[in-house]
Amino acid sequence: MLLHWGPVTWPWYAVTALPICYMFYRLKKPVLRIDAVAEPVLGKKLIDGWAGSALEIFFIVGLIFSNTAVMGVSLPIVAQALSALTGIPPTFGMQVCILAVSTAIFTTSVTLGLKKGIKVLSWINVWIALAMVAFAFTVGPTTQIFNSFTNAIGKMTSNFFQMLFWTSPWKADSFPQDWTIFYALWMASYGPFMGLFIARISRGRTVRQVTLMSIFGGMAGAFLIHGVFGSYTLNAQHTGLVDAVGILKASGGPTALIAVLQTLPLGGVVLVGYCLFSTIFLATSVDSSAYIMACSATSRLAPGVDPSLFSRFFWAILQAGLALAVISLEGLGAAKIFANFAGALMLLPIGFAVFSWFIFIRSDDVRRELRDPSL
Repeated sequence: MLLHWGPVTWPWYAVTALPICYMFYRLKKPVLRIDAVAEPVLGKKLIDGWAGSALEIFFIVGLIFSNTAVMGVSLPIVAQALSALTGIPPTFGMQVCILAVSTAIFTTSVTLGLKKGIKVLSWINVWIALAMVAFAFTVGPTTQIFNSFTNAIGKMTSNFFQMLFWTSPWKADSFPQDWTIFYALWMASYGPFMGLFIARISRGRTVRQVTLMSIFGGMAGAFLIHGVFGSYTLNAQHTGLVDAVGILKASGGPTALIAVLQTLPLGGVVLVGYCLFSTIFLATSVDSSAYIMACSATSRLAPGVDPSLFSRFFWAILQAGLALAVISLEGLGAAKIFANFAGALMLLPIGFAVFSWFIFIRSDDVRRELRDPSL
């Protein structure tokens, strides 16, 4: 998981954020759209024509599919957590109710805007996540968690390239396709979105700050969560506290996750925290992506100006509707199909962003700005 949520994930965001920041803030391009960053490669004529429209369609469809996959994975887990708390079976109807609550949260956030909506919800979620991590690290087997996490970092570092390029060509093992490639495509599907979002909130930041926070800041948060809860799960399995592997095989991932969380002291409180965290996470994911899709659908957008409320609301409701369709199909398979398709679509705009950044850094102006690189 450290590989999948670390080096496989966060570099996608930095390589798209930097050229978008340069186009938006330095070149004063009056749009916050992914097609703008391809202009140095394709030229203004093509970007103003069919090529620009095609890139925006790829981006919007890919992002919708990405969030659909996220909700398709997350809603059953939240339903399982609520079922453990209330004793109500985790039915399709419960998942619909969770989706409705999440929809109410993100539509309210859409109305409040970037600073009062998305920013506030994001900070609430950060504090919930930090509180859960600190609690599990403190009340759990602290020394064992630390040792296990340190060992995992060493294993990943020592075998990084072997794990990254492992395809299992001579054995009937689908792990690389089901997980490493799946995660790489899924996280790539968020590359242009995160690049646009990072650009939107990075005015006045340096190239170094954007790069470090996009990659290492994100990796630090992911490693903290997976390092603590992953190590705790391994210890619980090893000591016989819970048979997480057996539950996973018999009842699936959501049931196994909730069973592990319930072994913590004050397990009920932990489950409440997890439900709040997951619901707010879904809301902020949909809200921020609706904001960026509204930006992409806006022909001109000056720095500091939000896209129209109607446009943001439209994209948010559309994502909720697609999520409803995915959870009705049930299972992780449908979510993986959505995620892989979205990632394949996003590789094209990411490629253009990378080529554009190489064009920018070859210019004398950018070389000077990299020495004094405020965006």
